Amino acid sequence: MGRIQNFRPRWGVLSLFFLTVLVYSPALGAGYLGYDDHWLIRDNTLLGEASAETLRAIFLDLRFDTRIALGAEYLPVRDLFTLLLRGVLELSPEAMHLVHLLLYLSAVFVVRAVLIALVGPGLLAELSAILFAIHPVHAESVVWLAGSKDLLALNFTAAAVHSYLRGARLGILSTFALLALFSKSTSVILPGLFLLADLALRRKIRRAELLLTTLITGAALAMHLHVGDIVGMIAPPLAENAADVFASASVIFSRYLGLSFFIHPHSIVYDVGRYGPFDPAAV
Repeated sequence: MGRIQNFRPRWGVLSLFFLTVLVYSPALGAGYLGYDDHWLIRDNTLLGEASAETLRAIFLDLRFDTRIALGAEYLPVRDLFTLLLRGVLELSPEAMHLVHLLLYLSAVFVVRAVLIALVGPGLLAELSAILFAIHPVHAESVVWLAGSKDLLALNFTAAAVHSYLRGARLGILSTFALLALFSKSTSVILPGLFLLADLALRRKIRRAELLLTTLITGAALAMHLHVGDIVGMIAPPLAENAADVFASASVIFSRYLGLSFFIHPHSIVYDVGRYGPFDPAAV
């Protein structure tokens, strides 16, 4: 027990750094990968030059053609990052992979800080951070250059949670929240993470911060849904009645939940079936 309590933080930092680099360093020579790296990054003329027109397109142009060229999403933080790497720095794919690895290292160290804030310094927090960093579920986000939205969202979401735990002011929380929400839409879980953090520490809920973040998240979600409707990404319900919709969605949710814990064969396309509430797959 004494060894666990006296676990020195610097060994945790060094272990986290070297294990993460060891696992992901083979990606440095991967080049542009299939499906999205070529058209979204290498050949994307919209993000080829830093100009006022490019910035206008990224932030203000919601037309179908522009949104499709930017990945059928409204992610200005991701698009600015791509513009910086490709249009300004003119980096090679090898250099971009190095930037991706550094971005991931930044994220896992912020996650480590969140874990220490939640469970205290020690072996539990260090091992949890290492497990998070080397888990294979992150391989796609780190290796795939088009996955920069995942790494940016992870950085800013973890930074927002850490700031919330440390009692940061509304301005800082709002900034991190906006950066996360417009890096990837799944960052809308932020208010829930804040609430879970308060419950985990058994402390008083910071109502003003939680309310403001919820309002910001709601506005960002409305924008994501609006753009999703423009590009045809918003599908009608899978069924007419609520029970069948819930049952069908539960199968999809279970698949993604499984991907969070186990190694699955990844596929760009998979069938979404319609299930009733008593269908074995839904149960």
